[in-house]
Amino acid sequence: MLASFALLFHSRVLEKEMLRINHPLVTAYYMKEGLRQLWNQPERENVNWFLCDWIARTLASTIAMLQQFAKTLAVHRHKMPYYDYSISPGPIEGTNNKIQTLQAEKLCATRNEVRK
Repeated sequence: MLASFALLFHSRVLEKEMLRINHPLVTAYYMKEGLRQLWNQPERENVNWFLCDWIARTLASTIAMLQQFAKTLAVHRHKMPYYDYSISPGPIEGTNNKIQTLQAEKLCATRNEVRK
């Protein structure tokens, strides 16, 4: 019994130490997961409130990259057409990705022909 208690205590201490060492990573992960909840907001008003709250919490963090992202998001948050028009840029992004892939394949094929 004493050995299992010691093992449990050691694992809790180890867990706390790992969280302390990886605090920026843990913070970034939870902030990212929190931001994913943005897409679950039912109305535009909720989105505005949610973003303001998320940006404030992110700016209060000590992680410079997260703070920079929050500032960028604050500047561009009015450019979110999904809640105004129920459209997504996903299909356009997919098409752009296919075009870039085809261009890269053509470039590789051209380089291989030149080398022959």
